[in-house]
Amino acid sequence: MRRALAALVASYLLLVVPAPPASAAAPKLTSFGYGKLKIGQSKSKALKTGMIKITGSSGAGCTTFAFKKPKAASGYLSSKYGVIAIFAAKSMKTPKNIGIGSTWKAAKKAYPKLKQGPNVAYTPAPGNKKAQYWFLFGPDKKVYEMGLVHKKQHCFN
Repeated sequence: MRRALAALVASYLLLVVPAPPASAAAPKLTSFGYGKLKIGQSKSKALKTGMIKITGSSGAGCTTFAFKKPKAASGYLSSKYGVIAIFAAKSMKTPKNIGIGSTWKAAKKAYPKLKQGPNVAYTPAPGNKKAQYWFLFGPDKKVYEMGLVHKKQHCFN
């Protein structure tokens, strides 16, 4: 009798007690940006997102910024084009699940137009004609740095 009552109570609790909320997935580094921060967004709008802080100047009308969270993410703002680059933190991934540590093979499968240039591998950002994903691969053929970069980027290399 006790077992039957315990089973009944357990069944009832499963129905009426809500499950704990699932942890929110980290935003993706999409073809347009990361969370509220978007490629091409003006400096004032970028700062209003509350996601970044200015960290310095890099010349050519550009400033550097760092994310407040995740801390290792950074980028550049252009006085002409706004958010010109977003460099990923280790936790960031593209919508196709490519991130720091991904292999060349996985990146090429996810982004068939991926090409290796003299300094960086790049591919069009799907759906955004103004941006590209950039990937730096180490000798182990794994991504060690990546970002979303405006095609008219003029702030670095």
